[in-house]
Amino acid sequence: MNRARRNCSIASKRRCGNSASRAGVTILELIVSAVLFGTTVTVILPTIHLYSFEQRAAVHRRMALEEAANIMDRLTARSFDEISAESVGDVTLDDELRRQLPEPEFSIALTSPSDDAAAKHISLELSWRGRPGKREVPVRLAAWVYQQEGGR
Repeated sequence: MNRARRNCSIASKRRCGNSASRAGVTILELIVSAVLFGTTVTVILPTIHLYSFEQRAAVHRRMALEEAANIMDRLTARSFDEISAESVGDVTLDDELRRQLPEPEFSIALTSPSDDAAAKHISLELSWRGRPGKREVPVRLAAWVYQQEGGR
């Protein structure tokens, strides 16, 4: 083994051998590592932020749709005569939904076609603020209620 070390010339000394001198990390390697890490973080952080925003928007849309469907179910479960502009106007959003959705706006309308007194059209709309300064596309539901023969 000593012979192998003795045969190394000065020019090839780097290849042959002094492993103790290469035990550390150079400044250049640290700088390259820091630049790569910084680039990775710069790319990943906006992606994570966008993902969390989209996730929150999906949860808000699901909550709004469920609330709108529940309200519509409660309204259409009433008898034809119980559905009036006054009774529909008394419908409000759930308090928990009001806390969860940012600036919710809820509207409900009841119309009766002039040619058919045995039908009523219920439409509701629920919107909220999503991105800063912008409103999300509202959830809209509509239903027709018909007077059944025999009184209901």
